[in-house]
Amino acid sequence: MVRNYCISELRKIKTQQERISDYQYLNIQDKEEVAEDIKEESLQIEKLEHALNELNPFQKKCIELFYYKNMSYTEIVAITGYSANEVKSYIQNGKRNLKTLLTSSK
Repeated sequence: MVRNYCISELRKIKTQQERISDYQYLNIQDKEEVAEDIKEESLQIEKLEHALNELNPFQKKCIELFYYKNMSYTEIVAITGYSANEVKSYIQNGKRNLKTLLTSSK
């Protein structure tokens, strides 16, 4: 009976050690995946900034105000002096052009 108890305890210890080892391995993998994700995200940001610079200045200004500064169409109209239809058009065309630039560079 004592022998079986000792074997049972050894199995528990071995199982715990395996779990700890698995956890440490997964933790290392998670860190590597996070680092890869950060690298990928920074590359995408660089591509987006490059594509933004290729837009015409009206589209670039409207896109930056709308998406980066979270301004409404009316606020953009007030700041830029463009008409509401121009702002909508610049944003819509700018988005389309950005998409084209980003997908063509892949």
